[in-house]
Amino acid sequence: MLAQLTGTILDLSDHKAAIATNAGVAYEVSLPPYVSQRPPKVGEVATLHTVHILESPNQGATFVPRLFGFAAAADKAVFEAMTQIRGLGHRKALRALAEPPQEVAAMIARGDEVGLKRLPEIGAKLAKTLCEELGPTFRERLAIEELESAVRVEAKPANPQADDAVRALIALGEQPTEAQRKVDAALRASETDDSQAADLVSRALSL
Repeated sequence: MLAQLTGTILDLSDHKAAIATNAGVAYEVSLPPYVSQRPPKVGEVATLHTVHILESPNQGATFVPRLFGFAAAADKAVFEAMTQIRGLGHRKALRALAEPPQEVAAMIARGDEVGLKRLPEIGAKLAKTLCEELGPTFRERLAIEELESAVRVEAKPANPQADDAVRALIALGEQPTEAQRKVDAALRASETDDSQAADLVSRALSL
């Protein structure tokens, strides 16, 4: 079972990536549609959190391995939860992620059936089922994330440049929680403690 994959991107096409590892093996990984909003580049080294399944074409006896890849473990967790819903298998759940998984999870958590119906593969019945069956779980997850975020804010000294970077990402369309997560990651990757907001935004957008 392949849970994580790190390698160089050899090719990108039709929501799929070919990833070559240091072992000399290349894997084909299916990517969710939202990745096209900020696609990786050929030649980059990428780490993907993967879901590995075996498909049986036409209900036959032959099984074909498939890999589905996500940039973050939390995104993978949202996908795996969605695949547990009857009528929403792995391929349909992947196509439904036209928006980042954390935003889809937020829609489910607040019972936004109208927003969910705008996603590919999600009709009125599936939107209702998602909210009913996954809503409590995702609401709990979001509450924990908000609590952890508040604790981090209280625990660390004020950083005006980081605050400006978060506001800039929100203005570019990021959700507040995701903007804060990316800026925090950019700060951790920074070699200095006095990074300017523009530098943080640039680094965050590359994550």
